[in-house]
Amino acid sequence: MRIAAYFLLIVLSPSFVSADDDDLDKAQVAYRTAIEKAEKSLLSAFEKNADLIRQSTKKAEEKQRQIEQLKAEKSAFELHGWYPWSAPSRPALVEFVRTRLSAEKALATAFDKAIDARLKDKEDTVAAAITKQKKDALAPKLVARWEMTGTNWNGKWVAKLYSNGHYGEPDGKAVWAFDRGTVLLGQPEQGLPNNTKVLRWTLKDNGLELDEVGNNNAKSAGKLVNLAEMK
Repeated sequence: MRIAAYFLLIVLSPSFVSADDDDLDKAQVAYRTAIEKAEKSLLSAFEKNADLIRQSTKKAEEKQRQIEQLKAEKSAFELHGWYPWSAPSRPALVEFVRTRLSAEKALATAFDKAIDARLKDKEDTVAAAITKQKKDALAPKLVARWEMTGTNWNGKWVAKLYSNGHYGEPDGKAVWAFDRGTVLLGQPEQGLPNNTKVLRWTLKDNGLELDEVGNNNAKSAGKLVNLAEMK
């Protein structure tokens, strides 16, 4: 017990804290600040969009439907981290995703720098601890679950989108991103242009349905089916 306590005292002693560790601490604070600000902005967008709908010239029933959907999207985001896809929410979501990915990239760079510094100093145990810290801090979150069905071919599957810009698997090679009002997905596949299958999702205004077209001429339709138990 005394040896373990002594080891922790040595590792945590200020004299053993490098400049890279200071940079990592600052990067983590900057990351948390960026994410909190982005989340606050997205949540405020729900209220702003609801107010715009209330003041619009749309029919009362349509107003009510859209307002209730915004409330549902806000609740789903707050409780489970599910992304909102409806037309009113989409611009704010695009900005949120951009900020989140940028913040995660900056934090990952800071972690890598700190890990590399420890490895160069032959402090392998500390480097391993920082590596685990990085994995925990940047663990991808499931942000959408779309149930897909082929429309000009036979096929059914579930497309899962993750917060780090990957889909299918959180650490796989398939990626997704917003592109000119649509969602663009890409994954390696031999025989297609650039050996990449490219899928473009055109979202319905309600954010609950989409049409998919691939560069392999396959067409599909999707329905948003987020399940709380999947979180």
